[in-house]
Amino acid sequence: MKKFLNESKQAEFNTLIELLTNGDITDEQEAVLSSLRKEFQQNRQERDGKINAIKEQIIELSITPNELYSTEILVESATDQSKRIKIQRVTEKAPGDTSSEKKLRPSDSNEVMIKLPNAPGVKGPSAWFYHRGRVYERAGTSTSPWVVTRKMFPSKLLLIGHSADTLRPYFTPAGSDYFATEAGKAELAALVDATTKARIKLGVAG
Repeated sequence: MKKFLNESKQAEFNTLIELLTNGDITDEQEAVLSSLRKEFQQNRQERDGKINAIKEQIIELSITPNELYSTEILVESATDQSKRIKIQRVTEKAPGDTSSEKKLRPSDSNEVMIKLPNAPGVKGPSAWFYHRGRVYERAGTSTSPWVVTRKMFPSKLLLIGHSADTLRPYFTPAGSDYFATEAGKAELAALVDATTKARIKLGVAG
């Protein structure tokens, strides 16, 4: 996982997230968490912009991997990627499969903030639930809360999770209260940001 905060700020961020998930955070700490979250997102966006610029240059100049890296590095990278895929297949499940989810998601013990019901007659679980703090966790080796594929990313979230307004009707009572706080607003913004990026990558229209 890439670091978007320096070591001391990351440690403070982790501490505040733990306080948040335990319900022990103060208003002052919520404000600090919101500020750190904004800095995190800004640094990530700046990095993404630099990476995109590099990708454009690689395409423009028709640069191949062999021109950038030695054979040894390419072989090692391919081996590591193969290992990560195997781990991901073991630890990730399709949306709605909760058979071993309690073992995989620390946030599962937190309150449900959003409930997205399935349409009547649709096979599978009756609803998809978002637990407080989930967006700050990572899916296996992915940098996203969910692996960004059609099969892995929660389909209902992918469909309507692109703005706070589209999600608001599905807030639980606890979610309505929480998302009105500074920490809640920051978490909701992070959730919308992750979903928007997934929609772009997967080509979801609307």
